[in-house]
Amino acid sequence: MFVFHYGVRGAAIAHVISQYVVLLISLLHTVAFLLASWKAHYIQKYIILVFYLL
Repeated sequence: MFVFHYGVRGAAIAHVISQYVVLLISLLHTVAFLLASWKAHYIQKYIILVFYLL
């Protein structure tokens, strides 16, 4: 902020950018968790189906 001489405007821009970065990281973790949960559910259904066929 002080190095580039942007002042309050620079701080506001940095704050908005950081909020978007945090949002992006949060969404990526949520999507990865949902995909892992979906895959685990799919595998569980597959295992149950195999046991029914036996």
